[in-house]
Amino acid sequence: RAACREVLGQDAETVTPMRCAGDHFAYRVRCAGQELLFRAAADATGDDYMLAEDAAMAAARAVGVPVPHVLRTVAEPCAGLRWQLMELVPGSTLRDLAIDRAAIAADLGRILRRLHTVGAEGYGFLDTAHLRSGAGMRGLDASYG
Repeated sequence: RAACREVLGQDAETVTPMRCAGDHFAYRVRCAGQELLFRAAADATGDDYMLAEDAAMAAARAVGVPVPHVLRTVAEPCAGLRWQLMELVPGSTLRDLAIDRAAIAADLGRILRRLHTVGAEGYGFLDTAHLRSGAGMRGLDASYG
């Protein structure tokens, strides 16, 4: 609710926990007429990789890959709670669908073609310190062996 007040200036109308696997908490949020996803992690690892996920999603979105718009990411290493507030992609999850593997493979091929147009210096995992400095995306590795 505090994230909605901070980002949208309004209290959330509803907050509903989602069934998600992994090390993050996820909630479906209705606020200011929007369906949103609030994703959070609270542990002592200091993992700030949500910053890299935010940058990668913005780069993917810029080349036409259908990804949600991230409204805010708070993921400083010293933050007690790291979180993202983003658009919620409507529809069912893969867990809930009987999937057409051939159609999904074709869609994934088109998406990968677009993703490969995104450029960044270096290779491997994204350097979050570089992102925090405002210098853009850069891989942690200088070369690809």
